[in-house]
Amino acid sequence: MSEGHGYIGGFDPGASERQILRLKAQVESTLACAKKRRKKDPLAPKNPVSAYLFFVAEQRVKLKQEDDLNQNQCSRKSFREIAQELGARWKTMTDEEKQVRSLSLRI
Repeated sequence: MSEGHGYIGGFDPGASERQILRLKAQVESTLACAKKRRKKDPLAPKNPVSAYLFFVAEQRVKLKQEDDLNQNQCSRKSFREIAQELGARWKTMTDEEKQVRSLSLRI
């Protein structure tokens, strides 16, 4: 039977032993060539925090405090609204202000 009959992976249930062995060899070679993911060393140093993430961590606290002072418990801003506000603030900052933040991280 041909591959046109809709058998999964082109495998024919009535295939000869030779075809079965060939298909099995293809599968084994594919699995042998698959890249294995290397485990991450838990003691390895972490990547440095970007200027944006440093800005967000700093500003999120201030924004939450402002939100607590201005509104009651029922109408607090959601995580999404806070993230959108911080993203908008970051976009309005000049490159010089962003550069100052990234320099302060290196010190």
